[in-house]
Amino acid sequence: MPGTPAGTAAVACGAFSATMTIGRLPADRVVEWLGSEAVLRCRAAIAAVGALVVSFTPWVWLVVVGWDRLGVGLSGCVPTRRVLAAQ
Repeated sequence: MPGTPAGTAAVACGAFSATMTIGRLPADRVVEWLGSEAVLRCRAAIAAVGALVVSFTPWVWLVVVGWDRLGVGLSGCVPTRRVLAAQ
């Protein structure tokens, strides 16, 4: 966003990275519990909402929350998608 301090980008990147790491830790257990397809659909929906928030919100801190949700969604989507593609 124009006029936003550079530190805000660092916070958003940190939020994304942290939630990617934290979301990946329980991902395998959640896949065993709910199934691959359900986890993929749910996490993809969370990532899509995060991407929409990042793209269209005028508030800087809501952008950080959007990156956070994008990280949560993608942390389980990517490995689950690879497993489903291999089957």
